[in-house]
Amino acid sequence: AMRRLMDRGDLAGPVAAFGWATLLAAGPYLAASLALLALGAGAAPEAARPGLAIAAYALALSALAFGPLQFAFARVLGDLLREGRGAWLGAATAQVLGPLTGGLAIAAAAFAAALPLDAGERAAAFTLTLAYGGTWLALVPLSAARNYAAIGLVFAVGCMAGLGLALALGEAFGLRGLLSGLAAGQVGVLLGLLGRADREFGAPTVPLPDLWPRLRAQGPLLVAGGAYATALWADRAIFWWHPLAPSQAVLGPLRVCPAYDNGMALAALSTLPAIALVVLLAETDLARRVADWVATIEARAALPTVRAAGQALIDSVWRNSVSYTHLRAHETVLDLVCRLLLEK
Repeated sequence: AMRRLMDRGDLAGPVAAFGWATLLAAGPYLAASLALLALGAGAAPEAARPGLAIAAYALALSALAFGPLQFAFARVLGDLLREGRGAWLGAATAQVLGPLTGGLAIAAAAFAAALPLDAGERAAAFTLTLAYGGTWLALVPLSAARNYAAIGLVFAVGCMAGLGLALALGEAFGLRGLLSGLAAGQVGVLLGLLGRADREFGAPTVPLPDLWPRLRAQGPLLVAGGAYATALWADRAIFWWHPLAPSQAVLGPLRVCPAYDNGMALAALSTLPAIALVVLLAETDLARRVADWVATIEARAALPTVRAAGQALIDSVWRNSVSYTHLRAHETVLDLVCRLLLEK
């Protein structure tokens, strides 16, 4: 679908493709960040402060749980598409969703139990964490979807509904209402995405027989995904809990560091263009080069032809890596500015 948008021949096509790449690459993080910013500005302070902290920790927990899968699962689904087995994407997603939800449920239950909350607040925090994790997973197969407009609509409606409910219920019921509204909106997003996956790929009837061997074969990608997710949150953990950090206690063991958190939220949002660019280029230029190279091998083409296709693939990887590095440089500058302001 991104390739079709890029090949439309007008400016609207690439702009739309870049927007969908942003949504697919970091939809949950972007939606959560914007919702938390709006809640911080509009919700009652007595509910907003602990509610925002719980939502931030729930997002971090879900990202860490899904982290090891983010690269490996995408690779497995990509292999299925290349093999002409796209009909199995729904079955593979359902098979992974079960164990991921089970493991995340244990972590989410421990997280909610560690907080001084009542039963309703704990249930809302638990549900919000699970919904975040499921959303990360559902976006992986939907990167191969055709109807990106419907995916964007699901996000827009679910996030706006969650924000509205959080503001209204938070005003009426305090922290319980705010968390319940956020959780309801995120559950709506998750169910909408799963519904889109069902429409795009069909409801799973039988499991993919070789899914788990395929995932185990992606050991380096599992490690890389886990390390990447951990690295994204490691500095926050230091500023939240290090004795010398200017952090503040919010609720039970939860701590925040507003001077750092606010600056780094802006810095993290600045990485979205680079992340979206990686997804866009992988789905368009790089995917086309890979397909061409594989096609020359399968067709038993002459060696010079295979080598030319392989060199074109290498050139694409190098060109795309340089573009990504240039965009990430802006994040580095903003990150340095935030750190300098914090030191002052």
